[in-house]
Amino acid sequence: VRIRHTGWASWVFVAMSVSFMMQPFTDALPRHIPDTTWPAHAHFHLSVGLVNQFCLGVITILIARIPFRRGERWSWFALVLSWLTLVSLVPSSAYFGSGPEPHLWYPVGGLMLAAFIALSATAPLGLSRRS
Repeated sequence: VRIRHTGWASWVFVAMSVSFMMQPFTDALPRHIPDTTWPAHAHFHLSVGLVNQFCLGVITILIARIPFRRGERWSWFALVLSWLTLVSLVPSSAYFGSGPEPHLWYPVGGLMLAAFIALSATAPLGLSRRS
């Protein structure tokens, strides 16, 4: 089973990933790295998390532009997991009462909506069509 009509949807995932990769530079680094009240071990976890976040963005872009565009079904599921990682910012922010600065929610919210639309439009195609 292959997915069809994925060209436009792959660009949504690229935009989502670029936004996800920019978050450390626009929010986490300016707010948390200079914070001297954090212990060194907290800064260690922050730096590991930021590298992981950047690498997940790169992997998502590669999956979106190569196997997803080829219509490989497994890539759709990989992109769903990547999308869920980005969406996790919302419940985490709500639970802890903190999160990205308010000016970041507009582009993130727009990209999450675009990714949801891409998933909604691509899922039935991917699961029901054969090539």
